Amino acid sequence: GELNTDGSDNSFFGQATGSKNSTGYDNSFFGRVAGFNNTTGSGNSFFGRASGLSNTTGYSNIAIGKNALYMNTVGHNLVAIGDSALYNQGEDVLERFGNTAVGSKAGFSNTTGYENSFFGTMAGYLNNTGQSNSFFGYASGYNHSSNPQNSFFGAYSGFSNEYGALNSFFGALAGYSNVSGNQNSFFGKSSGTRNYSGLNNSFFGTFGGYNNINGSSNSCFGISAGSNNLSGDNNTHIGAGTGPADTLTDFDNATTLGYGTTTTASNQVRIGNTSVTSIAGQVGFSTYSDARFKSNISEKVKGLEFILKLRPVTYRYDVEKENAYLGKHEESSWNGKYEVENILFSGFLAQEVEEAAKSAGYEFSGIDAPKNKKDFYSLRYAEFVVPLVKAVQEQQQLIEALRAQHATMQLTIDTLAEENMELKTIRANLKAIQAMLNINPDAQSFSSVVDKPLK
Repeated sequence: GELNTDGSDNSFFGQATGSKNSTGYDNSFFGRVAGFNNTTGSGNSFFGRASGLSNTTGYSNIAIGKNALYMNTVGHNLVAIGDSALYNQGEDVLERFGNTAVGSKAGFSNTTGYENSFFGTMAGYLNNTGQSNSFFGYASGYNHSSNPQNSFFGAYSGFSNEYGALNSFFGALAGYSNVSGNQNSFFGKSSGTRNYSGLNNSFFGTFGGYNNINGSSNSCFGISAGSNNLSGDNNTHIGAGTGPADTLTDFDNATTLGYGTTTTASNQVRIGNTSVTSIAGQVGFSTYSDARFKSNISEKVKGLEFILKLRPVTYRYDVEKENAYLGKHEESSWNGKYEVENILFSGFLAQEVEEAAKSAGYEFSGIDAPKNKKDFYSLRYAEFVVPLVKAVQEQQQLIEALRAQHATMQLTIDTLAEENMELKTIRANLKAIQAMLNINPDAQSFSSVVDKPLK
């Protein structure tokens, strides 16, 4: 403090500490060349060799550790604790609140970034102009440079983030590979670890969305939920182990709900795993059916021709075979896991329904055919109501035709009956005439009497 003029209440300990201080006051510098260039800066506390060395007019700063806050000149309200913490901190020309860095080389490269919090060795190491970020944990946000409002909590969380903004990563390795993805929320160890540029994702649970690279607007909740998604968008997977059945897929707009439930194609909704025995609700499921939003309306529905080709059967499920086909290796067990195999179901075989429809020339919407080699057949049983109604209508037309035919036949029968009554009357009258003429009906036929000339 050999240049000190009006500075007061200063404490300088160590070789060349506070050497250039002139009017700065309430400073405490401890360590060789600590606060060496400070002139008018006040209220600073620098502890450690070369800590706060470049500070000139900066005030209300705390630097603890070798080379902590080394390059700062005029910045204020800065806290740097740890070897080389906030080493490159530059000018705080915007008069914003300062940064806080705790840990060796935490916030090392920060220059004009402000309102940042760096906690942990090398946390936010390469951040230079980014502001309002919070990096907590060893090497968290290590590669981040300039974008604002990220929150990374956990060792290596957001490690590769360079341009991403408005992200929240909580858990070791959460969002580790994220470089430019924005507005993501990853909670849980290794959640979203491989995300590179995906946007607007929410992954909650250990390994949630683990393999997602550039998929966006996905919501995955539960351990390993959606972990197989690679680049699919707009998916929702809720429950441990939910999501695509295959690894590294890119399904879009798929939804799975319930432990171990998987999807095998885009635009699918799957509820419950292969052990579920009942899906119920207070009311039946409704399907949109508004005439205002339908086009190409026709009545090309097959009735009896299709229905009569169907083969109703009973069957049981083989859960292990189904899981093997889906590529699932279910090792966990619970009460009633294979109870569904004890139920004798009634229904149809989808492949037979498909063949019946083709045979009838009917494009039947009740068949949900596989979309890829891993997908499987399913049936929409509610759709069968339509051809059944058509079949009933066709049967009714046949019944009405038969009724009309029966009425015609009955009229004919009634006419014949009336004619028969008239014939009976004629016969009775002839018998009376025969009696009057003393004709023996046993000796002579009616025709012989009629044909005999009258005298």
